[in-house]
Amino acid sequence: MKILFIGSNPSGEGSLTFERDITALQIRALGSRGLGAEFIFMPSCPLEDLPQHLTNIVPDIIHFSAHGGDGNLTLSDVSGRSCQVDATMIKSFVDPDQPPRLIYLSACNAKKIASDLQVLGLASVAATAPITNQAARSSALCFYDRVLRGFSVRDAHTAAHGLLRSLNTIKVNSDLYEPQTATGLRIGEAILFRVPRIIAEPIGRFARSSLMIRPGLMDFPRRSSRIFFFTADRSFYAETVPNWGIFNADTDDFSGRVCWSDPWSVAGDFTIMAVAASSDEMTFSGCSTIFSALNVCNKYRPRGCEASARNIERTMEMFDNHSSCVW
Repeated sequence: MKILFIGSNPSGEGSLTFERDITALQIRALGSRGLGAEFIFMPSCPLEDLPQHLTNIVPDIIHFSAHGGDGNLTLSDVSGRSCQVDATMIKSFVDPDQPPRLIYLSACNAKKIASDLQVLGLASVAATAPITNQAARSSALCFYDRVLRGFSVRDAHTAAHGLLRSLNTIKVNSDLYEPQTATGLRIGEAILFRVPRIIAEPIGRFARSSLMIRPGLMDFPRRSSRIFFFTADRSFYAETVPNWGIFNADTDDFSGRVCWSDPWSVAGDFTIMAVAASSDEMTFSGCSTIFSALNVCNKYRPRGCEASARNIERTMEMFDNHSSCVW
């Protein structure tokens, strides 16, 4: 996923603190660097170069940090002169075959331009009143932090909206403008960035004794060919699993959607870990509990999941009632 940060502060228009914004976003991006998230920063992009950059980069999200009002963004040309850019102009600048999934308007009074973008078929986030630099920076960081953790756009926006209202010196809303799509799906329900999640499902019929659980990993790094699942619970090794509880799972699903391990025989909740690496040096390591992995599997219903929702829920109830590893 590419996020293009466009900053513009024409001469005489007031101060915008791009450096702090960029530093905060760069720090957040480090945690997702190996999973395909990329921030591209252009803190002084002249208007003349904007169409070319949008066509060459083809970002998933365009982040404008600029002054706003009256249905326009105030951007700077190469000489530093103020130029008014409306929604129709922005629409004409983006690649018509690969438009951005979202336009984030970090600008004051951007409601009108966001509404116009919606009419033109482009989704956006915009503030309805003047906002301070601190409130704008903190709410944007909150938004991207949630997006890069695999939350939906709506969930990310809800958190950022609450933070903006709390920090801003005057009453303000941050609204999500969602054009209707041909499929009926709206951007608010979309997950723009998928993070690896450990999943698990019960195998066979439900039982209140030892169970067969199949762990898996969904949305792992693309082009991974081998994934390792293991646990740090030594009692688990000694009783049920040879070779220190390590299972390796080969996958030919190079899209990175889901990979399942062989079933494990378990008798209680415990920590499970997964490690994946791809041919282009993208890596992932993470941990979860079997209970949490069952919950994630039930929520997302990944491809290859064979257990019914009721079977997963009953298994989770059983785990929840037995906190120790040995029942």
